[in-house]
Amino acid sequence: MSTILDNSTDIPEMDIPETLADVIDRLGGIPLNRIRWQPYPGTATIDDAERAEHCELIDGILVEKAIGQFEGRIGHILAWYLELWMSITKLGFVIGDGAMTRLRTGNMRIPDVYAVRWDRVGKQEVPEDTVTKVIPHVAIEVMSQGNTEREIERKKNEFFANGTEQVWIVRPRTETVDVWTGVSDCVTLTVDDDLDGGNSLPGFKIPVQEIFAASKRGSIDLSLIERWKAGVDGLPGGNP
Repeated sequence: MSTILDNSTDIPEMDIPETLADVIDRLGGIPLNRIRWQPYPGTATIDDAERAEHCELIDGILVEKAIGQFEGRIGHILAWYLELWMSITKLGFVIGDGAMTRLRTGNMRIPDVYAVRWDRVGKQEVPEDTVTKVIPHVAIEVMSQGNTEREIERKKNEFFANGTEQVWIVRPRTETVDVWTGVSDCVTLTVDDDLDGGNSLPGFKIPVQEIFAASKRGSIDLSLIERWKAGVDGLPGGNP
């Protein structure tokens, strides 16, 4: 069954914050310099979010994404590995940073990496909408120095509430990956572990160490791609 939003623009009513401190708290304690003042906070729309660069729409507020060069590199590496794996398996498609995704609340979120199987799209063709209504099976966030734990926690919970099956939170400073399979179900992987897609991306597997190593050395491990092609670890679509 597809997890696709309808065309309604109704936004559920929320408690109106009384102070600016309440707004910051609701947004997860983010720095003030990430909050756009135009349009006035609380009045921004999806159209405003489409025109803004690197901004999410949260409770009618344009919030700039926290970004960093190395964090962006990690997201790029993960997106490339997933893209190559999807090319082998034909299971779905991947979008790097820029997958503007509209949620049922009216919020518009942008995961660092977005992965979805074709069964959620309806046909094997990537939608061309500027803001997609197709919820990812796996949403990936790379923690930047400008992120707060509470803002990522809220974002994670919003994705799960809208049908995402897994959220991966990549932590460059500790070289770990938090794999969330539900709002309260998490396993933290280290460089000694393998990251796999579980039931969401069946057959995908990559050493956690490789994610960070490839990000540092400037190239991917082509032998890993060859093993995928050969059908190692029961990869769907692989050769016998």
